Amino acid sequence: MSDKALREKVVYFQQQDLLHLSDDEKDFPDPSFLAATHLLADSKSMPPPPSARRGSSFLGPTPRERQQEFEEHATRQRTNTRKCTENDRSLVRSSTTPEPATESLLAPRTRSRGLQQAKKLKKTASTSDLSRHDVPFYRRIGETPRELKNANAKPALAIRVEPEHKQLLKEKIVYFFPNNDTSMARRLRIHKIIELGAAWVTTWRDDVTHVMFDDRHQTFSQLLRHLKRASLPSGTLLDHTSGRFVVKGSSSTNETYTGNLSDSQNPLPMKPSKQELAVISSQEPGPTTTEHIPEQQQLDSSDGIVKDSFIQSPGPLRIIDLTRAATTLPDAISDALSVAIRETKAVAHLPIDDDEEGDSRFESSAEQSSTDLDTDDESQTKPKHTKQTRNVTGRFSKRTGIDLNAFQCMNPAKASSNSSCPNARTIEILGQMCRYYDQMQDQWRTLAYRKAITTLRKQTVKISTAKEAAALPFVGSRLASKIEEIVLTDRLRRLDSTRDDPTDKVLRLFLGVYGAGLVQANKWIQAGYRTLDDLMTNAKLTDSQKIGIKHYDDFTSRIPRAEVKAHGDYVRDALRKIDPGFETTIMGSYRRGAKDSGDIDIIITKPGAKASILRDVVFQSLVPQLFKAGFIKAKLATSSSTDDGSQWHGVSCLNSSKTWRRLDLLLVPEEEMGAALLYFTGNDIFNRSMRLLASKKGMRLNQRGLYRDVIREGKILVDTTTVHPGTTASLSAQVEAYGCSFVAAPVFGPPPVARAAQILIAIAGPPQAVEIINPFLKNGIARDVIHAGSDPSKALLLKSTSNFIAAGLQYLLSEAHVLAEKAELPASVLESLIEQNFGAYAHNTSKRLTSGSYFPSKGQAPNSALELAIKDVGIGVDIAKEKGVRLEIGELSMGAMEEAKKYGDERDRKLDSHSVFGVVRTRASLEFENDAVRERDGLEDKV
Repeated sequence: MSDKALREKVVYFQQQDLLHLSDDEKDFPDPSFLAATHLLADSKSMPPPPSARRGSSFLGPTPRERQQEFEEHATRQRTNTRKCTENDRSLVRSSTTPEPATESLLAPRTRSRGLQQAKKLKKTASTSDLSRHDVPFYRRIGETPRELKNANAKPALAIRVEPEHKQLLKEKIVYFFPNNDTSMARRLRIHKIIELGAAWVTTWRDDVTHVMFDDRHQTFSQLLRHLKRASLPSGTLLDHTSGRFVVKGSSSTNETYTGNLSDSQNPLPMKPSKQELAVISSQEPGPTTTEHIPEQQQLDSSDGIVKDSFIQSPGPLRIIDLTRAATTLPDAISDALSVAIRETKAVAHLPIDDDEEGDSRFESSAEQSSTDLDTDDESQTKPKHTKQTRNVTGRFSKRTGIDLNAFQCMNPAKASSNSSCPNARTIEILGQMCRYYDQMQDQWRTLAYRKAITTLRKQTVKISTAKEAAALPFVGSRLASKIEEIVLTDRLRRLDSTRDDPTDKVLRLFLGVYGAGLVQANKWIQAGYRTLDDLMTNAKLTDSQKIGIKHYDDFTSRIPRAEVKAHGDYVRDALRKIDPGFETTIMGSYRRGAKDSGDIDIIITKPGAKASILRDVVFQSLVPQLFKAGFIKAKLATSSSTDDGSQWHGVSCLNSSKTWRRLDLLLVPEEEMGAALLYFTGNDIFNRSMRLLASKKGMRLNQRGLYRDVIREGKILVDTTTVHPGTTASLSAQVEAYGCSFVAAPVFGPPPVARAAQILIAIAGPPQAVEIINPFLKNGIARDVIHAGSDPSKALLLKSTSNFIAAGLQYLLSEAHVLAEKAELPASVLESLIEQNFGAYAHNTSKRLTSGSYFPSKGQAPNSALELAIKDVGIGVDIAKEKGVRLEIGELSMGAMEEAKKYGDERDRKLDSHSVFGVVRTRASLEFENDAVRERDGLEDKV
């Protein structure tokens, strides 16, 4: 072998010297370590030492003993492996050894390739990887808010996240502004978005999907300045132009953010439903904004429907103002849908037959929503007259926020209106069907037909098709088909069937008997009776029912208007012979101007007379004389047996006639005449509507009068207002005189806390009443309830003390901030101290000063009215004077509030209760408005 070949072979085997090492020791290239390994490899193998004797135990070896035994076994295995490697190296020739005749040798391969291949092996799951999936998304990505507690709150590590199918904000990343959980209301909202699958971050990230404004006084420019950014992307999937989401000072509604997103990342266009199109078509035309949709996104309708707006690819950032979303009214579509859902649930338990199921607006709303995705052509062919009846009178109460057009009593229908109505024939047949259901005492279908008739009466064009009818309010799909049937055939099969059905005929016959209701009529039918003679012969009847059967034809026939007047004149003349001061008024359909009536209702009254005098004259003198004269034929019912009886029901007949008529005499004192005229003139629809309107206005209406703040015996009156404790004591005594209980429950907390059901309530009153009311308060609107005893005035005393503390804190913090500004100490540094050292309440008060909310924008309502604060603090000052104590801080604070009110009145501004900050500033030779107010008003002026 040549010297050159020998040298090459030596070099080769030197390079291969590391082959005898195992892979698990590749990280130890130290020469001394290699030398020690060679020495150990050449040493003589020794038998293992005998195991130490230990006492018998069923537990076996300890973990330390197991570890030692494993290490010894591993050492023996390595030693044996090295020995085999040395023996094989001396016996077996390497397959890569160069041949002697080879002149040009290939470069020897090193271990680097093998090591590189080993690194490409599939990585096994580590413990950290497995535990990563057990950590909730909100803890992996964002910060963990504190628990919903006031004091010493720890991080909430066990927030219950909704199941995946309910996570409407799944894997969304939310940035709040302001971005801390100091405020209890904000902390509650942070918990809510985490429950819905989102994460809350406190530092800005590029993958933030939502920015939620939690302070109505913050503006978009303040957010950008806080983040030190020039702009933010705006939302495109949600209608971010809606008033609920618009943030003061944000970009125009037409701007959309595209960035570097690919076309596949842009949201698909939403397909409008039929209900949305109907609402849009009913609104007044105005300027519209359009969004540009790339051509590749204009898909077919089958592909363009977004089934779930929350299942989407990561899209542009949404900026949502939580305070505006919580306080503003919902959109028209959402409001109509929510009303329909509530009304549908209200009647879901009622039994409805197959033919008449859903003859109302409620059922049609559900049907329309279920077919929006199936009938694309219907949304394009809506009738032009849709929703044209909504604004009939234009009356709207701004003070109470009640739409008067929604009440039937505010939209009277004239008797002659049907003659000029293009839908007169349809209304006539529907009216007959309505009277049938009224006779059957089916109040729900009766109400549905009456609403549909009212809607048709307001139309100025003829409704000819079911599609046109279904587009009207209060008209369901089945009722719409009946309207089309009437127009096409001039009849209604459902009405004909009621006339032809023998059972219906018998039922209507028995319902015409005076004193027989639906239950009694059905009992007679079940007993096998089919005629009036069967009833007279076999049924057990009352005296009134016997009279009703004998004069069945008289009672069921209509009374001409002239005959009604004749009966009224006869009663009036007879009454004035007894006492000329008495007056009579014919009521019911006669007073409404009807051509005929079903019975005769007469109100009897006398100016200045009490109800007892009316009863004595009518029941003891008038009725006996009318009986003696032959005018009254029989008595059907009377309430004269009771002390407050005010009605008499009987039968009368004119001397010139043989037809008996039903006569009702109604005794009404003069002070109740207004309510009685209203009640006994209107029909049942009118009266129900009037009572509902009164209820909406916080009053109670009946045939006796209109009442405010009605107290009924056995009731509990809960007062949450802030008044003087002496006033509360007086009210409590008056309420208890009526046999009721008075509970004082003043509340503590601003409106955002109240909306989050986290206010504090002080409660005082009778123990039994407090025990009943307490669960409703604590589980409904309050985070906790403080019991102030059985004297209601003590709760108001506690409330007044709290107001005094709050006013003093406002004044103290105002002075602290003014001092900091004069000494050039940053307000943010002082606020950090206040938050960390004095708690959330003091920090929130401080923020209302520095943010400028103490001086609201022109036309904007303050968060807490300055006038109320002056009144509340004044109550505390008065209480102190009564007790011989002077509240110097309270007087100082109230004086500053009055000065602030004067400043606001001069500038036509409604100031906040924290406006004492401005007064303290002026006393320190600073401007009343701080930098935040001036910057905000300057931005508004530019806009």
